[in-house]
Amino acid sequence: MKLPVVARKNTILVVCNRLSKMTYFVATTKGTLAKGLARLFRNNVWKLHGLPESVISDRGLQFVVELTKELNKMLEIEMRLSTVFHPQTDCCGNHLSQRQMISQAVNLLSQISNGKFTRELNKESLLN
Repeated sequence: MKLPVVARKNTILVVCNRLSKMTYFVATTKGTLAKGLARLFRNNVWKLHGLPESVISDRGLQFVVELTKELNKMLEIEMRLSTVFHPQTDCCGNHLSQRQMISQAVNLLSQISNGKFTRELNKESLLN
């Protein structure tokens, strides 16, 4: 269905907040690119609810990727993608090995549970 042009807008950006059940309708134009939609999202939704946990779009994966990049750029969020083979991208990878991090987590959980966590792990022989 084609919408009538009102104030040079002919399309509606619909954003649903599944947690609060609120829906936002933002007037825009049909040819709005990712940068423009990111700006509309930032100005109308992000200021109230923050970043989304998920995005559902009828424009396809590539558009969602571009939208996310633009939104991150506007909000000055630095994307630092990492892989298993390059853990130095993550700030933690420079300081601790994965084994050290697991060991520290087990020790912390053991302290919180008064040693019960470590005893249960020993029963299952996961630490050996």
